[in-house]
Amino acid sequence: MSSKFVLIRHDDRKMDELEELPDGEYDTIHEAIGGYITYMPKVYLPSKLPWRNKSRKLLNVILDEEGEMKSLPFNQRATLMLGGGYPILGDAILEIGEVVE
Repeated sequence: MSSKFVLIRHDDRKMDELEELPDGEYDTIHEAIGGYITYMPKVYLPSKLPWRNKSRKLLNVILDEEGEMKSLPFNQRATLMLGGGYPILGDAILEIGEVVE
């Protein structure tokens, strides 16, 4: 199974919406994030993530590299989904892998 790339927007009005990106190509990710991208350090990532009634391996979290400099808004949903140990600013993309037990 290939990875899925899911956009978690910071906008609280769209809390129930998750947008699956068509692919994980740089241009697609760059456009969705709206700036230079960076990968969240793996030390902050949970090993698995609940996704559509199953647990899936969380491979990467992609963020706007300049989120703090741009004063992007706090993304409560993404922060909570990832366990709350690292505050997410702006939109985030989760790269989700195969189902794990």
